[in-house]
Amino acid sequence: MVNKIYDFLKNNLFIIIFLSCICIVIFSFAIIYKSQIVISPYQSNDIITKTYLTTNEKYDIEIYYPSTKYKTVNKEIITLINPYIEKLKVDTKYFVPVNINDKFKLKINYELRRVNKNIVSIVLKSNYSYGNSLNSIEITSVTYNLNTEKKLLLNDFFDERFAYIKFLCDESKSALLNNKTISEKTLKFFLDDISNSYQNSFDSYAFSDTHVCIYYNANKLSSKYNDIYEIKIPWENVKHLLKENIIFK
Repeated sequence: MVNKIYDFLKNNLFIIIFLSCICIVIFSFAIIYKSQIVISPYQSNDIITKTYLTTNEKYDIEIYYPSTKYKTVNKEIITLINPYIEKLKVDTKYFVPVNINDKFKLKINYELRRVNKNIVSIVLKSNYSYGNSLNSIEITSVTYNLNTEKKLLLNDFFDERFAYIKFLCDESKSALLNNKTISEKTLKFFLDDISNSYQNSFDSYAFSDTHVCIYYNANKLSSKYNDIYEIKIPWENVKHLLKENIIFK
């Protein structure tokens, strides 16, 4: 029996190797195809808006946030929103209002950036205020592949063999320098921060079918600042830094 198996393998070695190679190639192509990210315009109403409103003698909360049919994604969105609510509750724990209009206020809106049907960036913009003494504006974001419910990061798009973080920061510095609305003092803070800490200089990012967005929150520089700066970098400008599985249509 052993001899028969040996003879069969010996006589059909070339065919076995050939078939094995075909299987390996097919398997490799399947992996590549499965991991492809196709950047293509997509419009749909598959994501709805939910509202959370509450008011009492100490504060008003007005939150509009996206809701999908995917539990993991929805849970992540709530996780991003909850810290703002908790901070408000902590800040007002011992707060005694002077009158009916003496309140803290928290308002959160959102925008969507879509890479394609499945990949969406959710950008949350919060405004936390109290009279004229406090006004903090901030952006945070998360990107998901809705089909797999997997969170996507910069390194899901960009090849880590290239210095893509530095490139994105240099593009941001150039855009900030050309922004005539930024004061010289604020601009210097930003440029120093970016130059000294490439990896952690920007606060958030999002992806669309036309560009990658980099966000800078001015409140991280000083409580006196409450602007948000969005830098839009076209995909065309970063094609040389992207992974091979990024496909444009």
